[in-house]
Amino acid sequence: MRHYQLRFPVLGVLVLSLLASRSAAQAAPDPGPADSGAFVVLHGADTMAVERYARTPVELTGEMLTKAMGGQRQRYRVIMVEDMTTPLVEMSVWRQTDPQGVPPRQRARLIFRDDSVAVDDANSNGMNTLVYFVGTGGLTYLNLSFAFMEQATMRARYLKSDSVTVPFFNITGQLDAPAGESLNATVRPVGKDSMLVRLGPVDFRLAVDEKGRILGGGVPAQNVVVVRR
Repeated sequence: MRHYQLRFPVLGVLVLSLLASRSAAQAAPDPGPADSGAFVVLHGADTMAVERYARTPVELTGEMLTKAMGGQRQRYRVIMVEDMTTPLVEMSVWRQTDPQGVPPRQRARLIFRDDSVAVDDANSNGMNTLVYFVGTGGLTYLNLSFAFMEQATMRARYLKSDSVTVPFFNITGQLDAPAGESLNATVRPVGKDSMLVRLGPVDFRLAVDEKGRILGGGVPAQNVVVVRR
């Protein structure tokens, strides 16, 4: 089985487990109708990842199956506020071969506050807590997740700017070897219905709607395509 990753500097699969630190007063408006669907990530004819998600104005939940690292199942819950930032991210990871209902191999929460992110990670090696500088308005980047990428394009729409710098905390890699790094992405509208997201040396070219929802696109330089379903 071939394994793929979008090729830019990354440091590990990180599954998040933290304590929320923003007050309830900062919560987004009351939830409206849920937006749900799926993203399929292709490398040529090969399916790299399938991600199913559901979104309301206050919460994003989903599950992603990937071929990378021997096949993983990643489940997440993200709390959102009105400006499309995400003060709390919770995540659990299994191998795809693990039976349904067994405890995750790794579980964590991630809390963004001011210009930093605190990561509480629990895996077979025990519990570990780390704090990273990210930058104000930081978001999470999870390799191959376009629901997470959509937070950046929706934030760019919210800010109504010709070019937006989005600090990302990048999480990807392998089980029981958590690590992460901070990266800045530039999000720039290209006409009314598309955006360019430059993350490190990688350019994502994405079709978007008026809210910044990703309708399709990919990484042309790597022959990677994402299809929304």
